[in-house]
Amino acid sequence: MFRYFLAIGLLAATLGMPVEAAVLHLQPGPGEGKDTFAWSRSGYTNTDMSGAVQHWTQHNSGSWNSRGYYQFDLGALGSGTSITNAELILHHVVHGASWPLQLTYFTLTEVTSGWDEHTATWSNPPTLGTAYTMTDVLNRNSLTYSSAISASVATTSLDLTDLVTAWVSGSLVNNGFAYYMATTYGFSGADHYIAASDYTLDASFRPELIITYAEAAVPAPAMMALLAIGLAGLSWQRRN
Repeated sequence: MFRYFLAIGLLAATLGMPVEAAVLHLQPGPGEGKDTFAWSRSGYTNTDMSGAVQHWTQHNSGSWNSRGYYQFDLGALGSGTSITNAELILHHVVHGASWPLQLTYFTLTEVTSGWDEHTATWSNPPTLGTAYTMTDVLNRNSLTYSSAISASVATTSLDLTDLVTAWVSGSLVNNGFAYYMATTYGFSGADHYIAASDYTLDASFRPELIITYAEAAVPAPAMMALLAIGLAGLSWQRRN
């Protein structure tokens, strides 16, 4: 009989504890975020200056190329956390003339070596992987003019669920990711940027990572009672 109660109590307590969805919204500000960009014409000069609140993202026919690097702190998530969704949101800012391309493609891929936002350069960049490479696209029709910052703005999002899962599980070291323009274009008088974590004209434009994950709910009193029954049965079995 006690074996029966033992089995029922432990099974019910274990299976009866529901799993709840929790959301972690990361959007670090100045002094909190880690991001920078490297420019092909800067060589060994670091471009993450105090005024670099937005990352220049170019890939034009004049070989003016740049690459942005970003890393979010995932320390709030344990290695056993089950990631159900991770969405990256980036805010595009265009200054100057109208953006010349109807569709502009960007590449995102994981960074596989450590880097420092104050020392990373075009000539001494972190290494990139290929396992999680994906494509983002900016449609010119999505750009709207903002008088508050005197520029055209748009938002794109990418599904980083697999990449964040790899980081959290420990199968891939979290060195962040690189994001850069893949489409080549001619000079047009327009400059494209990605708002950085230091962006102050509008805090909502800073890079965002929204992670939905599963966590065990706090056991309800009834579940605790069932667990107590099971443990009591286990104790009796050991004494007898």
